Amino acid sequence: GILSLLDEKETSLQIHALKNLKELVDQFWHEIADEISKIETLYEDETFPQRQLAALVASKVYYHLGEYTESATFALGAGEWFDLSSSSEYVETIISKFIDTYIEKNFQKYEDPNVEIDPRLIIVVEKMFKKYLENKQWKQVLGITLEARRLDIIEDIMNKNEDGSLKNYLLDVGISLIQNLDFRNKVLSLLLNLFLKEKQPDYFSVIKCVVHLGDSHIAAKILQNLTLKNDEKSLLIAYQIAFDLNSYATQEFLQKVSQNLEQLLAESKNEQNTANMDLENLIISRIKSILGGEESVKLYMKFLSQNNRADNQILVKTKDSLDARNSIFHCAVTFSVGFMNAGTTSDKFFRQNLDWLSKAINVFVVTIILYSNLRFSITISIKHCL
Repeated sequence: GILSLLDEKETSLQIHALKNLKELVDQFWHEIADEISKIETLYEDETFPQRQLAALVASKVYYHLGEYTESATFALGAGEWFDLSSSSEYVETIISKFIDTYIEKNFQKYEDPNVEIDPRLIIVVEKMFKKYLENKQWKQVLGITLEARRLDIIEDIMNKNEDGSLKNYLLDVGISLIQNLDFRNKVLSLLLNLFLKEKQPDYFSVIKCVVHLGDSHIAAKILQNLTLKNDEKSLLIAYQIAFDLNSYATQEFLQKVSQNLEQLLAESKNEQNTANMDLENLIISRIKSILGGEESVKLYMKFLSQNNRADNQILVKTKDSLDARNSIFHCAVTFSVGFMNAGTTSDKFFRQNLDWLSKAINVFVVTIILYSNLRFSITISIKHCL
């Protein structure tokens, strides 16, 4: 009976029918679906006073039919009748569809500025953003805007938010998930500016940005500024930054940082007295040594050497109890020596058992094991090779 009211010419009766159908659509959508064309006609009639209500009913019918794209299209036309604050499955599904469409369209617009986006979609999504931000759901908004390439919204959120963890979250996501190099660089540049504006910048996050941006000049400038502060904490931070750079930056980047440090040092010669200049020279030389890997090698070697607990007596007894002419036994002992002394620069066992070592059938294995023991000592390794 209610559906028949849609055929009436009286507008008030049609509106009454739509209001009732709105309440019944979740139960009787399969019957209403047979008359969906009439509801669509009412929505398309610009003179009909309740077009938005008709759009909502049509949207719910298409939702139950599994036509989510059509449902979302009519939901946009429903205006205020579509309640964003509702927690129903229908609303959550359509909101998800809105977000997917918003991301897709903005992604296309980033590549082609001529792409047009439905203004109604923008209004709805911005209302959702406002709701998320009021509930301090910063990461949800950042996730959507990152996928949608909306740098303006990202910048606005980061400027209004004082939570330092949000910057680190954006940094991690930017480095690991953003595939588009141009957009990633824009996000990292934004973060770099935000970090540097802080009274006490997180230099380690700054350096991550700098490395991925490939800006060796800023890296060198930060290192120099820290050394010029003349306090122990800043100097230790500079050294730690240099170690971090050595661990994950490319050799090309490290070389450029060293070159930029030399240039900055030369430029500051005229501005400092001799005593300060000598001290800065010493510190910069130390930093360049860290960047080049020399300091890391020394520390690795020192640690492994000091903590070497290999018991040569066990190795000697094992060697004596096995036939040296058997290549399997010989290789087994040789590998044991290598594993127990790897990186320690200790070749004591080999020196004390040269006759036994000379019986090795596989000389290549012995060479590799010897290298594993001496790999952190370039000088000793070269002497052995010579």
